[in-house]
Amino acid sequence: MTKLGRQTPEVPCTVYFEEDEWKALMAFVTHRPEPPLTPPSLWVAMTLVAMLGGWFGAQAGRPAWGASVMARAAAAG
Repeated sequence: MTKLGRQTPEVPCTVYFEEDEWKALMAFVTHRPEPPLTPPSLWVAMTLVAMLGGWFGAQAGRPAWGASVMARAAAAG
């Protein structure tokens, strides 16, 4: 997942996330019951998942989502 997000960040997140998954993610993070009409980019979705795993901001310009952050997010979900 992290490799795909780094190689093709501009594609819609639907290449990895199912519709109900990205909608639930957006509703949870934005605290809005209605998700956006179009899915976010894979970069945005993976950044939001990384935030759920404890990532709070960019470090030295690197992407947010390394393996350890994504594992924490998966365990929390």
